[in-house]
Amino acid sequence: MGVPPVRCMGGTLIRMKGNTVMNTEDALTVTIRRKIKPGLEERFEQRLREFIPQSLRFAGHLGVQVIRPAEIALSEMPSEWVVVIRFRSRETYDAFRTSPEYVQWCAEIRDLLVDDPVTQERYGLENWFRLPGAVETPVLPAWKMALVTWIGVNVCVIGLTLLLGSIVGSWPLVPRALVMNALVVALLTWLVMPLLTRLFRSWLYPHSIRGQHL
Repeated sequence: MGVPPVRCMGGTLIRMKGNTVMNTEDALTVTIRRKIKPGLEERFEQRLREFIPQSLRFAGHLGVQVIRPAEIALSEMPSEWVVVIRFRSRETYDAFRTSPEYVQWCAEIRDLLVDDPVTQERYGLENWFRLPGAVETPVLPAWKMALVTWIGVNVCVIGLTLLLGSIVGSWPLVPRALVMNALVVALLTWLVMPLLTRLFRSWLYPHSIRGQHL
């Protein structure tokens, strides 16, 4: 039935598909916010736990992150639950969103919600410019994203050339390019761009959103 959820700091449940190769330019990240009626949080979480293994079987589903409220208050205030899902493309997300399974699940939880869910969508490179732990990311000027990405690409290409140039330099062009490009994309996605986003955060992000972390 899939990988069991892992509890992290801040009450986060994370479940990801194993051995998934993501196309960072085409992948779609969807953030769904739901406000749950007081006293119904356990019912919602149970429905969510039951549906996640089923959702991961859909083609193109790259993974899901569920961000629970840090504390579920006993007051009459609704609690906000955030679900972040990634799909390989718009087509695979649309197939999931309109599937009978998802439509039925949404209908089953409707009475648990205060209002209709709020959905945000982001593509590819925009996800490189997410502050760690931030649920919302403002729209950045394209030239800023391009400049920071250019810096990141240069760091990766120059670094890999210095480290591996003597090893792969004698390889044929195609395999050499495939290996080097794969390493550049991996480094950009999981190491270089997160570091550059932190380094340039005061320049990339308006003052009003700094410090908004989970």
